[in-house]
Order: sequence, then C-alpha cells, then structure tokens
Amino acid sequence: MRSGLWNIILFVLIFILQVLICNYVELGAYIYICLIPLLVINIPMKTDIRVTMLAGFAIGLLLDVFANGVLGLNAAAATMLAAFKGSVFQRTVNKEHRYNIEVPSMRNVGIFNYIGYLAVCTGIYMVTYTLLECVSLRPFFFILLRILISLVINVALMAIISNSIMDRE
Repeated sequence: MRSGLWNIILFVLIFILQVLICNYVELGAYIYICLIPLLVINIPMKTDIRVTMLAGFAIGLLLDVFANGVLGLNAAAATMLAAFKGSVFQRTVNKEHRYNIEVPSMRNVGIFNYIGYLAVCTGIYMVTYTLLECVSLRPFFFILLRILISLVINVALMAIISNSIMDRE
C-alpha cells in the first residue's frame, strides 16, 4: 500500500506532465495524448460514485483551466469515465467477483485484465472527449480514426507509466 504523500506526488507529477503535453506537444490532428484517465482510474474503487464523479470533474476542469483548449471538454470526459469505471471493472476484470481490491493494477489483476480495463476506460474518455470536441466539425471517419489512434497510443503510454511508476509498493 502506497502512502498518501506518495499518491499526491504521483498525482501532481502526472498532472504537470499532462499540462505540458497539452500546451507544448502537438502530434497532429489524429493524436490526443491524455494521462487524465490514469488519475481517474486510480481513485479507489470503494469511493462513493458521487465523490468519484466530483473528483473526475475537478481533475478534468483543473486540466481545462491550465491547458490550451475548450473549457469543459476534459471535465466532461473525466466525469463520464468516473461514472462508468466501477461497472467497467466489474464487467471486464471482476466477472466472478474474486477481486476485492482498492485500485486495480497489473500486479493485482494481471496484465491482460488490466490492459483490457485500461483500454475500455480510456475508450470511454476518448470517445466522450473527441465527440464533444469535433462531432459537428469533422467527418465521421476522421473522428473514428482519431479515437482509435489516440486510444492505442494512450493505453500503451498509461500501461507503461502504471507499471513502472504507479504500481510500485
């Protein structure tokens, strides 16, 4: 179990990295790098859904304030993810109700279960964000391609970060 101070330091580091990515890294129209889903996913499972959604909204809104972009996009996407992360965990990883864990990780649920959970959660975030950002301005295949490319890149990046930094005891 990690200490509260270590969790706060990790949160701040990932948040700063996300702000720097949003403000200074442009990888083209098809790629949006987001680490915010990792922060929302790491809210303990036993936290009340209303508190989780409020925390997701606050994290997203904080990013919207500090990053260049439309105010509310990340807040809406993070709130949507927070609303569904518990049920996604129950349907993808915890089908037989054998896990009674606070925060899922590669170590405690296995690599394939965790990557699947991370992919679905990141997909919820990316679909919400991308649809709100460009649904009336872009063609359908652009939106679909942006979601898919961003999803693959973000899941890989978050899995690396989760396994190398966040999953340490």
